[in-house]
Order: sequence, then C-alpha cells, then structure tokens
Amino acid sequence: MDFDAYRLYSMYGEGVAVSDIALVFGWASTGAVYAHLKQFPAKYKEAKILLLQKRNAKYRRVGALSVDIQLETLETMKGLLEKEQSLLEEIESLELKTIEGRYDTKLLDKNIAEDVKVEIQKHNRRIEQIHNALESIGNIRAEIKDISNIGENAERRADLNEGKPTERVQEVGREPTESEWKAYWQAQREAGNGLDNGSIVDN
Repeated sequence: MDFDAYRLYSMYGEGVAVSDIALVFGWASTGAVYAHLKQFPAKYKEAKILLLQKRNAKYRRVGALSVDIQLETLETMKGLLEKEQSLLEEIESLELKTIEGRYDTKLLDKNIAEDVKVEIQKHNRRIEQIHNALESIGNIRAEIKDISNIGENAERRADLNEGKPTERVQEVGREPTESEWKAYWQAQREAGNGLDNGSIVDN
C-alpha cells in the first residue's frame, strides 16, 4: 500500500463522503472509490468498522441531545402548570383594577399624564403576558396524552437498555382471555372488514 491508499482508507473511515473522496482523488464517480477500497479487503473491513463506530457515536449523541431537549421542554411545561393558579388569581386582580381604574377610558384621554399612560401600558402588557402563558398552559393540557406517551416511551427504552422485560415482551405468547377475544371479534364486526360475521357468535 502506498501513501494514497492509506489516505483513502483513512478518509473513508473518518466518515468523509464518498463523493468528496472521489473529488479529492480526481475520480469520475463514486464507483471508482469503492473499486479502490476493495483492493485491500482487510483494510477496507477495518475502515468500515471505524466508520460504523463513528456513526453510532453520532447516533448516540443525537439520542442524548433529544433526551436533554425533551427533559428541558417537560420541565418548562411543568413549571408553567404549577403557576396556573397564581396566574389566574393575578389576572383576575389586574382585570378588576382595569375596570375600577377605568384604564381603557383614561388611555383615550389626550390630556393623560405621561407617567400614568406608561403605568397603564405596563399594566396592560402584564395582562397580555398572562393571557399568553395561560394559552400555553391550555395547549399543554390538550397535549397531555402525547406528553404521557413521551414519558412511557422513555421508561420503556430505559428498561430495554437495562435488559428488563417490557410490557410488549411480557405479552408475547400469552393466550388472550375470553373478554379480550370478545372485544377483538366485536371490533372486527364493527370494522366491516369482510370476515364471515355470521359465523362469529358470542358464547
């Protein structure tokens, strides 16, 4: 093997795109890259193992970042949910103050003092912020099932990583109960999937 051959396997093992390798060596197509790689099968195998290790490391990094993002998002959601009651109480107080202070009318007054105007604008801005937060909380509650699924999937993945049997594994080979069979056949009837419904009867 000459220097260029070592360079070729090194680039491939480091994950350089095959098209880029072809460009570096001045080859017309990616097929030429693979043709040269196959000249030394043992070295090619070694480079492929290195490439796979690097790719797996990237996949694990992606997985770790995904978990971090989900965790941060869920913690933010939890924080918002915990503030819901205090936000409701605050906005009720602010809206009452708006009515009692006749803030809407005062803002229309051309002779309003600048400091009063600024104070009312801050007041209204706070109301807007709370409305936005409550809307976000409403969206979280609407998506609570999806959030629950995220948690369940994370727990299941952790169990798999630790070699623990998951619910799906435990269900394999289990004979359905009588009630489960009845529920299954009832679903088939309702689906109208072409089964011979006349031969399906409840015991």
